[in-house]
Amino acid sequence: MTHPPTWLDRLRIERAVWTLDTMLTIVPGRRRRAIRREMRANLTAASAEVSTVEAIGRLGDLRLLAIEYADAHYGEQRPRPNLRGLLVWSPLAGVALVVVMFAGLESFMDGVEATGAAPGIHEWKTLSPFVWGEVEYDASGRFGGFEFHLSVMFLLVYSLVVAVLGGRLWRLVLWRPRRSQRAGR
Repeated sequence: MTHPPTWLDRLRIERAVWTLDTMLTIVPGRRRRAIRREMRANLTAASAEVSTVEAIGRLGDLRLLAIEYADAHYGEQRPRPNLRGLLVWSPLAGVALVVVMFAGLESFMDGVEATGAAPGIHEWKTLSPFVWGEVEYDASGRFGGFEFHLSVMFLLVYSLVVAVLGGRLWRLVLWRPRRSQRAGR
């Protein structure tokens, strides 16, 4: 017995499709679009035969389905991108950058003080023109303050490198299907 889907049935189908799509973020976009189209068509056809709720229920756990799609795309034992790693490593890399800069500036200040700090501003050029700092000493040779300078280009490149390494995003670019996958076998 077939019956046309109601607007509520269409919403349920779309919710299932987009929930699965959200879990498939490590699969490249073209493949995800194909999975969405296939799942939408299959659920629409199944909901014409049985109720939409039952058709979606027959899918089982969407997380397991997403894992199966990812395994089919990358291979079961092949390493894949890790978006959680990206979320973990990005803030840690920012903290590491600040710690390294403070350590470098502290070393520079120790060197300036060991040579007898002349009053005024002393420039700390570490990765000039990308990262540098200024240390100020007053007339009595005491520390007065410091400034860090980071170029926007350095921050963008640093963030991109951390994202690619931390999230293993190169696997999205370097992945090539095996011959048997390209031939459709």
